[in-house]
Amino acid sequence: MNANQFNTVSDDLLPFAESAVRYFRSKGYTVGIERQELGYPFTPTLRCTRQHTTLVVELQSHLLMDRLGKWVSYCRSCNRDTRVSVVLPESTNLHLEEERRLRDLGVGWHIANNSTLIPRIQPRDLTISLSLPELAELPQKLRKLLGHSYERFEESDAIDGFSEACTVLEDECKRYLKRGIDSTRIKFISGKGPKTYSKSHINSRGMGQLIKIFGQIQNKNSVDNALYEALQRINPYRIKVTHTRSRVGVARLLSRNATQNMWIIVQALRYIS
Repeated sequence: MNANQFNTVSDDLLPFAESAVRYFRSKGYTVGIERQELGYPFTPTLRCTRQHTTLVVELQSHLLMDRLGKWVSYCRSCNRDTRVSVVLPESTNLHLEEERRLRDLGVGWHIANNSTLIPRIQPRDLTISLSLPELAELPQKLRKLLGHSYERFEESDAIDGFSEACTVLEDECKRYLKRGIDSTRIKFISGKGPKTYSKSHINSRGMGQLIKIFGQIQNKNSVDNALYEALQRINPYRIKVTHTRSRVGVARLLSRNATQNMWIIVQALRYIS
């Protein structure tokens, strides 16, 4: 790599800039060096793109929080997956408060040496609000069930976080149905009359088929109705996750609706936890 490609990086930071280029290219990004775009608050060290994601990378000798804050404001104004990460030399130590501020802002943090980068905080898609129900305030059972899903959201993987929560909802609804069948409270009726479902049949059903089964519950109570409605509202997004998530427009739709759908899932699970 020709070091002269960098015009804003000081000589002592050039080895780390080169490490950053190699690292992000190895992760499948197309890397642009010091690309300026209309509206950018500054010229970034790197602009990395991969599918529908743009990652702005700032190489700094020490943490410039005001500068990063302006990047965060810019990224939040964008209409597609846009993130920002700061690269600091391995000799730079962050205080716990500085690390906390980066996490709160959704800014990534990579440690650089002469050969590679070491990720410490993964950057978040700053165009998406992550206002999820507080995990710590949920019942212990739900914390266990949804903990991994929440970790996905924290890693800025809203689609996988939502998908894992869908699986939890689906499994818990199956358990709910089977308990109701065992107690004889839940009985089913179709247009042709009374209907029965075995536990093995329920276990093998997907979310769309569970909606049909919930719809056939005779004399639904309030919880039956709540779960039925939750499954109906969630299922169209679950279908997109399964079949068309790789499309840019679909991925954007899923990401933007993931947090709102999580509120629905959490509330449904509260009814049966």
